[in-house]
Amino acid sequence: MGTYITTGIITEFTVETKSIENLKAKSKTPIDYFLNAVVDNPTSFNFSETEKVYNWTLKTEIMEKELKPFLEQYYNDMYGTEYALDEDCEEILSFLNTNPTQSEIEAYSQEAGNPNFSEVYNYRQNITVESQEISISIGTIMLSSEGKVSYESIFGHLEFFQKSLRKTYKQSPLGGCLIIDID
Repeated sequence: MGTYITTGIITEFTVETKSIENLKAKSKTPIDYFLNAVVDNPTSFNFSETEKVYNWTLKTEIMEKELKPFLEQYYNDMYGTEYALDEDCEEILSFLNTNPTQSEIEAYSQEAGNPNFSEVYNYRQNITVESQEISISIGTIMLSSEGKVSYESIFGHLEFFQKSLRKTYKQSPLGGCLIIDID
């Protein structure tokens, strides 16, 4: 059995309000505990709420100003200096040289078919906050997908690697919203 390991940037996440309300019995600041379990940089996100859901979206100015320098570093680390010769990396960096708006970046990620930069919808993840399992919906832009791996979650290695990756890129507002998934 094989699955693919992918790395991405969280661009949006949503949780049902009742899930956070259930945390209130255990914590004075349940939203803070929840946020810190999902991303390392909650201030990089805008917050909105309805009666049924809480929603966070990556701030427009972060996507527009920070994406290109972040990707240059990420591609250099992921693929080495040869990333400049990689057609897919060059394509997204050339696109970002045009100073696109967030909506143009989102359209590119949906339509271009670039394997180094493609949007993923309706990703579901269960996280544990204060010993309570919470289901969240996450929107991401996939940055890389690597060959097949055999994976069984036992000791939290995936979470460890995700934390390590976020620490590596903590200088960027996008670093704290990196996510690793195996599917």
